[in-house]
Amino acid sequence: MRIEDAPDPGQIEQPLLQHMRTALSMPELDYRERPARIAVGAESAIYGFQLRGAAGIPAGELVCRLLPPDGEFGQIRREAAAQRALRVLGIRVPAVVCLGDVEAGLGGPFLVMQRIRGCGGFSVVLGLALMLGATVPLGLGWLGALGFLGFQAANVLTQRRIHRLAVERYCELLEKEGVAADSQRLTAWMDWLELRIETVAAEGLRPGLAWLREGSKLRNGPEVVCHGDFWPGNLIFGWTGLRAIIDWPTASVAEREFDLGWSLVQDASDLPFVTALPDPFTNVVGVAFWPFEWFFVGLHRWVYRVLFATDRNALRYYAAFHTLRMLVSISAADAGATPMPSWSTRRARRTLLRRFRRSTGLELSL
Repeated sequence: MRIEDAPDPGQIEQPLLQHMRTALSMPELDYRERPARIAVGAESAIYGFQLRGAAGIPAGELVCRLLPPDGEFGQIRREAAAQRALRVLGIRVPAVVCLGDVEAGLGGPFLVMQRIRGCGGFSVVLGLALMLGATVPLGLGWLGALGFLGFQAANVLTQRRIHRLAVERYCELLEKEGVAADSQRLTAWMDWLELRIETVAAEGLRPGLAWLREGSKLRNGPEVVCHGDFWPGNLIFGWTGLRAIIDWPTASVAEREFDLGWSLVQDASDLPFVTALPDPFTNVVGVAFWPFEWFFVGLHRWVYRVLFATDRNALRYYAAFHTLRMLVSISAADAGATPMPSWSTRRARRTLLRRFRRSTGLELSL
């Protein structure tokens, strides 16, 4: 979602309060602190606020994650169900308070949940990288490298804990929340891709979908619970360690390579400030993002593969899957169906098309 598309806090203030009063059967609810916009991400705007008279609601600050008007309420329902199930299973995720569709008057589907304060893993990695650089001139580079690898290993073990959850129990909890477990499986993702390809007439991507559907017949490895976007930026830390894992809209039930395959695609993205640069500069700055991405995501993937064996064919398949998912998002943005994603620069498009060709042998077009 672009910053200019995100509603001002005053626009959502009363509709949000009225919806929560009704949804939670608490007519006495009122604001202790009115909504304020915290951030605008790739597909949502985040608002923070506090309530009074909220007995039974998680104490402290809350956040409202608001999708655009054309956002899917089904996505919000799946995300909320996943977080509720994961809390039951002992994973540290924000508690869900309520959710609502566009009819509530906020301008799009939304999810209200607990706000977890702390230091994002993005900042921790930057701090460790600076420590590594500072210790090398002192002849203590090994100390900085050890800290960096230790942090990534700890994150891998956190991800491994998610992957080792009881899938049957997770699916039962989803069903209890009214969300079909199959809606988080690979077949549902295929249907999602096909619907969007048809909606924007992205015929140049259809051969890629056919390749994925055919390849899905071979994807019969053990299912695990996948975050879908596991990287340090979605981890919140405090002084005592990990406080929460956030951002679950792409939670899925799939092979564990589903998670790792995404990390093979992330370096094709461009940070928002890059997309705002004139075209000749996007290539230069975008390429400089590759080593940056390695420290954040690639090293995590490497540590995971060292500690736990992975299936190379599955990794290649899911890298192709996530690549096509991004290409479909770009096509939807080009057609005006969604805001332009951060993968929109000419360099990012070329990189994604080249990655898909390398994984599958197929030449796609946007």
